[in-house]
Amino acid sequence: MNNNIRSTNILKFFPNSVYKRVLVETVLDKVNDEGFGITMEREKVFINPKIVRHLDIKVGDVIEALIAPNDKTKADSTPWTVCHISMTKVLPVEAPEEILSERQIEVSIEERITELLQKPENEYPHRVGEISEKLGIHTDQVQLALQRMHNAGDIWEAKIERKGTQDRASYVLWALDDELFSVECE
Repeated sequence: MNNNIRSTNILKFFPNSVYKRVLVETVLDKVNDEGFGITMEREKVFINPKIVRHLDIKVGDVIEALIAPNDKTKADSTPWTVCHISMTKVLPVEAPEEILSERQIEVSIEERITELLQKPENEYPHRVGEISEKLGIHTDQVQLALQRMHNAGDIWEAKIERKGTQDRASYVLWALDDELFSVECE
């Protein structure tokens, strides 16, 4: 499956998710392999046993993960849960604090997208690949940032289909203003 599609689909299932750096404090390796960590804001995070096993997460590891609000019944004690294996990585031990988390990178990508699309020469609907190319940023990261911007109401999305029977759009266009999608005839 295309990583771009997978990332976008994951965000649709977890609309309130954010990237956070998490220090792993507990791994119940003798019980069921559940893990628990804490964000830099001192909020507790649950780590699913499948993720713990797959990534071989240990106490003391620092991970960067897409986390979402936990189930309401558990949110009082552990407000966050790690969303998905593909959106989680264990940072190397020597990773300096100055390394930006993926969430911080996305925020700056969102700002860069806005700056790019506000330039007079770019005031037209763009495909994600075109934005990615102009910014020199990987398409997956641009797609995630665009989806977040769209969820926040900061950008317009137009899905173009060649046939009315299609399940998926042939391509998607993005613009800061809905008027950019209208065609003016003289």
